[in-house]
Amino acid sequence: MSVITSKYIYKDDDDIFQYGYVRFELMINLFKSLILLIVCVYAFISALSGVIKGGYDIYLGAATIYSIFAFVISSAMFFITRYFYRTLESDLIKVDNVEWKIDCILYIGGIVAFGLVYVFDSVQNSTFSKMIDPVLLLLLSMILVFSPLKIAIANFKDLIMVAPSDMDSKITDIMDRLSREYVFGNYDTHIAKSGRFYNRGKYTS
Repeated sequence: MSVITSKYIYKDDDDIFQYGYVRFELMINLFKSLILLIVCVYAFISALSGVIKGGYDIYLGAATIYSIFAFVISSAMFFITRYFYRTLESDLIKVDNVEWKIDCILYIGGIVAFGLVYVFDSVQNSTFSKMIDPVLLLLLSMILVFSPLKIAIANFKDLIMVAPSDMDSKITDIMDRLSREYVFGNYDTHIAKSGRFYNRGKYTS
């Protein structure tokens, strides 16, 4: 969806989409961030269920190897997407970068849990070894949920065309100065943000 949407962001407006296609980027980013929110909430519920049940055994061995391998891949993708979203200033890639960041943190959390159990209680007889993974996952999911939540709120505000206060203040200051200089009787301004673009209008009399 991101690849397809990226081809339309800079496409000129037409008779069907007279304000351009940039709003598709907002919808895709909102959808992707909501998926990440669901993942974080699911991880929280799963971890909470594990804590309530008194924890569970961790299967060392293949699971540890898989987690290390997945962490390496996720870390590589995190740094690659971070480089490109900063270089291209792409919100589409930025959301992907957040997704890889969440993957990295969850995998490293699993690796830490495996390591602690392996070092301190490899036979997993204690309550500590059974609780370490769900407790760690519970804490991480509570922290990670804020990143996709922030993205979802920002894109939703742009979709419903909430005026960005910082840009609105700047335009108002400019219009106040021009109004005094050219003696406007009155003026009105309108601004909305659609992803990386601003829609502006001004009326003077």
